[in-house]
Amino acid sequence: MNNERIKKAIILSAGKGTRLYPLTVNCPKALIPVMNVPIIKLILQKLKYWGIKKIGINLHHLHNLIEEFLKNKCFKDFSFYLAFEPEILGTGGGMANFAQIMEGEECFLLHNCDVICDFDFKALKAFHHSKNGIATLLLVDNPSTNKVFIGKDYEIVDIYGVGAEHLKEGVGGSSKALTYSGIAIFSPRIFQYLPAGRYSSIIEILLYLIKNKIETVYGFIQEKIFWKDIGSIHSYFSLHKDIFSGKVSFLPCIPVFCNNVLIGAGSIIEDITTLDGFNVIGKNCFIGKGVVLKNCILWDDIRLEYPYYKESAIITKDVVVSI
Repeated sequence: MNNERIKKAIILSAGKGTRLYPLTVNCPKALIPVMNVPIIKLILQKLKYWGIKKIGINLHHLHNLIEEFLKNKCFKDFSFYLAFEPEILGTGGGMANFAQIMEGEECFLLHNCDVICDFDFKALKAFHHSKNGIATLLLVDNPSTNKVFIGKDYEIVDIYGVGAEHLKEGVGGSSKALTYSGIAIFSPRIFQYLPAGRYSSIIEILLYLIKNKIETVYGFIQEKIFWKDIGSIHSYFSLHKDIFSGKVSFLPCIPVFCNNVLIGAGSIIEDITTLDGFNVIGKNCFIGKGVVLKNCILWDDIRLEYPYYKESAIITKDVVVSI
């Protein structure tokens, strides 16, 4: 059973990207570039590495841009099942879109589109197969958001702040609180509890199943992994600092960079330009003589000419966001 392959995955990407505003006014969250590569491409390349090529993706904000992007020939090995949501259906409703697609599978992977994590997929899969739970949530230690409590045998016994009426340290035998990473393996049994076509939260549904002892949900803990929810401006910016400092070990298709500078294809940087700290220069940019940039992330098609100085900023064609 441990050798069973996981062949399918769901990427939840229907969010409006409110915490990333104004970057998401004209760019859906799934296409926000990390080191010049759209987030969703980083996730898809990781799934491909694991042999997962049948992907359900829910869409809402600027869905047409994501649909067009997925037509790129670099994704020819994938089979995409896209579900447009005129009104956002939440994490539970978003998953419910793909009930028929996941029918007959032993299990499938769920991955939020705004999460970067270098977890051990084989270890997560082996743990899930060793249990008979409806879900195994990948848990990470992030003190500001630790709300998932683990009991004996790694069973999740409570998720504080979502539906728990009261929480005391040690409830249900739990001694440690952790954070749900946004990555999980589910049994297709979950679909019998997900209301189709209307809003629902997968966490609230799991909490209901736990509290009423209907199903068992497990938490998988892997020490010393890199994890970041890049759903906010500051976390998006700090991810780039982490990459340049070598904290991220596994991101397929990240371009090669040197001297803390990544320069996209077709970009021109004239002499006597100063690039301090770390800098990401998008594709087809022009950086003129005398421009000074320090710790900046430039998206594609940016033109900067002297006099121009900017430090700790995200620069797009539409907006400059200072950090």
